[in-house]
Amino acid sequence: MGAVSVYAFVIWDRERGGNVRPPRFATLEAIERVHGVAVVGTGRSVDESELDGNQFYPRKSNIQLDSQDLVKLRAFQSAFEHNVGNPLPREDIERFIEARGLAVRLTSKGEAVLKR
Repeated sequence: MGAVSVYAFVIWDRERGGNVRPPRFATLEAIERVHGVAVVGTGRSVDESELDGNQFYPRKSNIQLDSQDLVKLRAFQSAFEHNVGNPLPREDIERFIEARGLAVRLTSKGEAVLKR
């Protein structure tokens, strides 16, 4: 495996009304996929094997869910399951989870469960 460049990035957070900087780094392709913006001057070279399947670094994250993340995930899950109001597409929910490096995944029923 070869070396790849990863960057810190910012994404828009509707809840906070501003940009936030997730704790993980990502390739430019992954940052574009989550509609983020790379932070200039933060690039670093890592071995490709250290990336997760979505091109985020580090692959294994020890990031714990905080209470705000749990509230947001429950709201996203509810919107997804009940399809009421302004439901969020599954892709938006997955982008939220992916960009923040949360230790959860969505089941086929749209439930947020801890990754194993």
